[in-house]
Amino acid sequence: MDHIVHQAGPGAIGQTSPDVSGNTYASRPNRYDPQFCDCCNRPVGYFDVQRTTSRFECGELPSYVCYACLAPYPDGEPRALRIRWIIARAGRFGIQWQEAVKAQLGWPA
Repeated sequence: MDHIVHQAGPGAIGQTSPDVSGNTYASRPNRYDPQFCDCCNRPVGYFDVQRTTSRFECGELPSYVCYACLAPYPDGEPRALRIRWIIARAGRFGIQWQEAVKAQLGWPA
């Protein structure tokens, strides 16, 4: 057993894995980055958006929508529209992340 040498994976020694295409957790924006409305795609301030989290079988997914886009829906937005906003938010983190969220939600690719 003393002669068994384990090769450390690239991630364990600080190197990027060849399987990763640059869309890693470290390259995603953090919560202090400017926010954008998932409906109209305009930059908004921290207090200018309504943050909602929707629960699905795969987990909880957020969407940020400005109050101007929410005005036509006083009783709440339709589920299909909220899913569209969630997919738009996922697209901000890269195409692979967006495609993964689409697959989890059963949205056509």
